[in-house]
Amino acid sequence: MKYKCILLAAMIPFVTLPAVAGEGMKQMSFQNMDADHDGMISKTEAASNKKLTEKWSKYDANKDNMLEEAEFSRFEEEYAAKEGQKPAAPAGGMTNP
Repeated sequence: MKYKCILLAAMIPFVTLPAVAGEGMKQMSFQNMDADHDGMISKTEAASNKKLTEKWSKYDANKDNMLEEAEFSRFEEEYAAKEGQKPAAPAGGMTNP
């Protein structure tokens, strides 16, 4: 039984990864990246997103080493355009089609 649990746990990333990969923008939403829910994304919170951290200074308009939602939206829009996707809906509601 112990080995079945270990095997199952080892398989989880391989089963869930394809599903998550197809949801690129959902996984990168401001709310998901803002782990401490302080209304900003720190470099630490963004560390798992290589595309964002590589161009951090481009999006950090006020150079405070944090991304506010408006700054992150610029990244989302550019990333979505490159990937042929629509950006994630903002926290406050719906987007215009």
